[in-house]
Amino acid sequence: MSKAMKLLLGLGALAIVAMVVVACGSSDDSSDGSNTMAGVSTDTCGKMNYGGDGSPDALIVSDLPLQGDSADRSKQMNDAVTQVLESAGWKSGDTTIGFQACDDSLADTGLWDEQTCKDNATAYAEDKSVIGVVGTYNSGCAQAMIPILNEADGGAVPMVSPGNTAICLTESADTCTDGTPDSLYPSGDRNYARVVPNDAAQGAGLVTYAVENGVKRVAVLYAADDDTSYGQAQTFINASKPGGVTVTEQLEWDPEAKNYTALMNKVKKSNPDAILLAGLTEQNGG
Repeated sequence: MSKAMKLLLGLGALAIVAMVVVACGSSDDSSDGSNTMAGVSTDTCGKMNYGGDGSPDALIVSDLPLQGDSADRSKQMNDAVTQVLESAGWKSGDTTIGFQACDDSLADTGLWDEQTCKDNATAYAEDKSVIGVVGTYNSGCAQAMIPILNEADGGAVPMVSPGNTAICLTESADTCTDGTPDSLYPSGDRNYARVVPNDAAQGAGLVTYAVENGVKRVAVLYAADDDTSYGQAQTFINASKPGGVTVTEQLEWDPEAKNYTALMNKVKKSNPDAILLAGLTEQNGG
């Protein structure tokens, strides 16, 4: 594990309730303050935030959905990063650090966008001042970004996520495709970590919760055309039988549907005690 990655994880523990902060203990490219850092130059990133003297030596960025139903949550995460940097005097060791919040969502849907995630990752990888990324929130976005950051010219850029749960970002499983997780790290170095349990743990935990609350029959619904939602549903289904829960239905919903009367009538006929929804609020999942 690189020095930057260790410090990335270490500083993150200070703000574990909301976010992980990336930091670097030292840098051969650190400036003496005579050069002004402008931050990552892309329309998806806001103004750089820095409360120290002069210009920062290095930069961390966050990559989160800043529009739609996720906007408030992402703002809280960005505020947490700022708070931790402020408490550390905007530095780690002798390296001063600025922070820039970037958006990976689309205005018309509020959902993360694969091409935006790739473009953002390319911008971070090409900016030698970026020493780490806080993000992403959505697993699909992380899958798009990790390989690009992994092969940055200056070395793999560390990335820590506060919300990714897809198993195959870090571990092999029967549901993994396209050679993941190894294919996400073409350089051979692991530059990604997360601070939340993966979907396997979540599925088993939900089964335990159901049993503890007397729920024996569950209808499982997941957002259509979304691998993450499908994977989350499958982890619950896989854990249900050994856990003593019967899955009465496995159905997908159309995130763009105007109503779900027909779907709910089908669910009703299966007579579940509860319904599991695997999907985002932006997909009509909440």
